Amino acid sequence: MAEVFLSTKETSKATQRAAQRGLARKLGPRLYTSNMDGSPEQVIRRNLWQVIDAYAPGALIADRTALELAPADDGSIFIVSNRRRDVVLPGITIKSRGDGKPTDGDLPFMGGSLRLSSPHRSLLDNLHRFRTQRGSASRTLGQEGVEAYMERIAATGGADALGRVVDAASRVAASIGRESELRRLRGMFAELSGGATGWLKTPLAKARAQGEPYDPASCARFDRMVAALRLLPRTAMRSRLEAGGEAWRAFAFFDACFSNRDERRAERSWPAAHPHPNSLSGELLGRPTLPIGRKRPGDPSQGAAPHSTMGVRHQLEGWR
Repeated sequence: MAEVFLSTKETSKATQRAAQRGLARKLGPRLYTSNMDGSPEQVIRRNLWQVIDAYAPGALIADRTALELAPADDGSIFIVSNRRRDVVLPGITIKSRGDGKPTDGDLPFMGGSLRLSSPHRSLLDNLHRFRTQRGSASRTLGQEGVEAYMERIAATGGADALGRVVDAASRVAASIGRESELRRLRGMFAELSGGATGWLKTPLAKARAQGEPYDPASCARFDRMVAALRLLPRTAMRSRLEAGGEAWRAFAFFDACFSNRDERRAERSWPAAHPHPNSLSGELLGRPTLPIGRKRPGDPSQGAAPHSTMGVRHQLEGWR
């Protein structure tokens, strides 16, 4: 017996007998499980796509779900199918719309009858504006979400990969009624490629358009590192560095990472909302720092940045 299954006219009596004997329990409308221990939410999440396939055979995983491959914050799963009513289950709600047609590039999904909206169709659909009930998650990610997805494609596959996705969107836009969304998508791609301006909204996409992309995940890791290092007393940091050993080797790693060339490049592209690592060395050493590339009067390093080899050497010599 499968972990989750729908009761049908042919199996309803057998399902009821199994439930009476403690071999099955009900999770939702006609939905049962043979798992008698896990919570209904856990069982459904573990068998999410099988549950959707059972309620909406042949459905297309679409809109924001096609890009996130997970329920929205309120548990909504968005599909295109012939179902007219939402299916409310523990932890999730299956929400269907019926105004979609199959297109080239829609992919078989999870081994059943489900299909997954192609990346180019998903970008067009997520630029479309659907009505949303108050208090419910939006069916689409909007332009901000589309820009984030385009940025990921560009970061991993380059401009050519993103261009192929936009070209594919051009071939299907008319068949699914997304001509206006295609114009926006082309404008966004043009600006990401360094051409037209005024189409992009997010700082991440604008940074790539200016030729200075950055990785938000890396920025978050630097934030955590800065926060952790700031908790260390400056005297303790000095004594650890002077003592050598593991702390000394770790400091040498940061010294090597932030060379003069990399510092200047990073300073130009570092998001304003995040502290540049250049500002950290002065805090740890108990000294003020200067902007990268500025000369310090009388400094024999001729303007070496705090994280450059010469800059660190002069600071270390000042401790002795």
